[in-house]
Amino acid sequence: MDELPMMMTISGASRETGLAPNVLRRLCESGKVITVRIGKKYYINSVSLQEILATGTVVETDKNENSKSSAVKGDIR
Repeated sequence: MDELPMMMTISGASRETGLAPNVLRRLCESGKVITVRIGKKYYINSVSLQEILATGTVVETDKNENSKSSAVKGDIR
């Protein structure tokens, strides 16, 4: 079995990065960061978020056809 990805809530990611929760929520809703949504909560893939913070752009990843949230290439603004 493959390792599970490290996921963070918006509040946890906000504490770790110093970004405002509403900025992180917009990244989740726009699909610019890899997320899993369970109910009303977003869980952010930490590697995807680190990549955005390091480069300022979103790196294209393999998309799961059944996933509604996935990364897309583009500027984070």
